[in-house]
Amino acid sequence: MSSSEAAEMISTWANVLRGQDMAAILETVQEIRSRVEIFQTSQYSNFLHTIFPLLKDLLTTRTIPQFSDGDITKCRHLVMEILNRLPNSEPLRNYVVDLVSTCIRVLAEDNEDNALIALRVIFDQHKAYRPPSLESQVPGFLDIVTNIYKNLPISLKSIFAECYKPAGTNMSGMEGVAPPLDAVGIMDIATDNAQAQSSSSSSSTAKPLLRGTESFKILSECPLIVMLLFQLYPRFIKNNIPAMMPL
Repeated sequence: MSSSEAAEMISTWANVLRGQDMAAILETVQEIRSRVEIFQTSQYSNFLHTIFPLLKDLLTTRTIPQFSDGDITKCRHLVMEILNRLPNSEPLRNYVVDLVSTCIRVLAEDNEDNALIALRVIFDQHKAYRPPSLESQVPGFLDIVTNIYKNLPISLKSIFAECYKPAGTNMSGMEGVAPPLDAVGIMDIATDNAQAQSSSSSSSTAKPLLRGTESFKILSECPLIVMLLFQLYPRFIKNNIPAMMPL
């Protein structure tokens, strides 16, 4: 792919991602994920400058975490896969704090699949960009890990209660479960469309996706990252080890 072709493609993607057509946005993020070769061109910096803020907005402002299958669930997952595929080269250095900050938010709020990718990105960025590049992101991550372990008894009750819930039970009344996907949608989409979609999805009895903060997989992955952070930033050991040891 030539540099001019890559630049034109980036511009086309940006125009779609700025829009409100969810189907077009989903198609575009699928294309971006499949065109990873663009990361190896001279346009990688342009890609980060133009596309990364739009991907970040999709995760943080234009959509909310989803706990049932649907287009927004697919879109958010594809965006996370794109972020996971970004090469850890010099052009990414200017965006790494925003990248890790976004992934920490996904870890705290999103479903298990996206939270696992977020953990992988956080781990890889801390390995690639040594201190003090990401020191500002360490306390927030450690707080999330501590809360995950503190809330483990509550999470266990929630998980096992869901496992034994009779088939066909209405999920809409479950505390802590987000509304059906089509009831929320992209924030900018017209309210009447969202309401129409909500009525069609409210009868679904599909099992909700597990929250990342209630996931055993997340629990098993956290210690490795915590050990890496303590090696890179030993000043955080004193304040955090006492809080984690009882856990």
